[in-house]
Amino acid sequence: MLSRTHFIFNLMIFLILLKLKVFGFSFNWIILLIFFIATLLPDIDVAGSWMSKKTKPLSNFLHVFVAHREVFHSLAFALLAGLITFLISQNWAYALLATFFYLLHLLLDCATKSGVGLFWPFEVRIKGKIKTGGLIEAIFFAFFALVCIVLTFIML
Repeated sequence: MLSRTHFIFNLMIFLILLKLKVFGFSFNWIILLIFFIATLLPDIDVAGSWMSKKTKPLSNFLHVFVAHREVFHSLAFALLAGLITFLISQNWAYALLATFFYLLHLLLDCATKSGVGLFWPFEVRIKGKIKTGGLIEAIFFAFFALVCIVLTFIML
């Protein structure tokens, strides 16, 4: 999936969680930052992604040594992202959110034809039928965006 689809899907889930007060806290800038980084970080290993462009030269180094949709698209790295978030914030709720939004990114990529090496380092790949950047993804993007607009008006 494209970065924009990951972002809008995770935003939709984020708004739903805020509306339902699932985690027992309301919006703050730290949560927004965690959401944003966890949503887009898995694509740091793909040249041209939004995250890759914002993290040069680290991403340039990664492109040489890491295959896309393997290490950074694994359950192991999702848990590591949550652990790093906890170590920085000393807050388990923030760590849970980071892991959750990271996993949502992986879930969407599992639906694509390229698939994901979810169980890295094992060479098991989970694949779907959606073409990245294709018509089906565009339809999903439009639907998620519409839901985000509706949720925003409901929450005002």
